[in-house]
Amino acid sequence: MRMLSNMGTRAVAGRLLYVLAVCIFAFPLCSMAGVILGEMDWDSGAEGWSSSYTTLDDGVSQDWLAITFPTTVEPESGQDEWSDVIYVQAEDLFAGTWTTDSFIEFDFWAEDETPGALQVQWSSDTNSEVWAMVITPPSSTQEWTTYELSLSDWEDWMYPGSTEDQYLSDLSTVDWIGIYIYRDGPDEQTYGLDNFKLTIPEPAEIFMLASAFIASAMSMRKKKKRLEKG
Repeated sequence: MRMLSNMGTRAVAGRLLYVLAVCIFAFPLCSMAGVILGEMDWDSGAEGWSSSYTTLDDGVSQDWLAITFPTTVEPESGQDEWSDVIYVQAEDLFAGTWTTDSFIEFDFWAEDETPGALQVQWSSDTNSEVWAMVITPPSSTQEWTTYELSLSDWEDWMYPGSTEDQYLSDLSTVDWIGIYIYRDGPDEQTYGLDNFKLTIPEPAEIFMLASAFIASAMSMRKKKKRLEKG
C-alpha cells in the first residue's frame, strides 16, 4: 500500500511540475495579442476606403473613419441610396494570401441611429459574386462595438449556389473587403469604423493544454487519497 502511495505521489508531483512549466512558458505567449497581418486605424489620416453613396471623413477631424448617409426620402424599389458598401482593396490591408486561419476584426459606432442591417462583405478578383456574413448591429448609439469574424467556415459567408471549393479559391484571391450598411430611417446618419484588422488569433490552445494537465493532476491527487484511505 505504501508503494502505491509513493508511486501516486511521484506521479502527481511530476504532473504538477509539467503543468507549472507549461504555464510559465504559456503565459507570455497567451498574454500577447494575436498576430496582426494588416490594420487600418486612421490615426494618421486616409486609408484608401471608398463608397458609392455615403460621404467618408477619413480621419481629418478624428482618428477613425466617419461614414455619413445624407438625408433622403423613404426608399423605393431599387433605390441605391438607402444602403452602401464601404470598402477597401484587399492588398491595401494585407498583400499576402488570405487563409481560413485568419480573423477580421473591427470597431463600429453609430451616432444617432443604429443600422437597419450590417454585413461584412468581400469578393475575389476572379469571381464577381460577393461573400457576405450578416452580423448583429450595435444595440445602442454613441458606443463602440467590437466585432471578430472568422474566415474558417465557408458556410458563414456563402451566397446562393456557392461551394466550399469556390470559397477557398476566392479566399486565395481576395480583391476587396468592406462593410455593408443599411440605414435606419431617412434622416442623416453617421457611423464610425475603426481598428479594421486581419489577424491570426493568439495561441489559446496552450492554456487549454495546461488546463487539461491540471485536471489530470487533480484527478491523480484524489486517487492517491483514496488509496491512502484504503
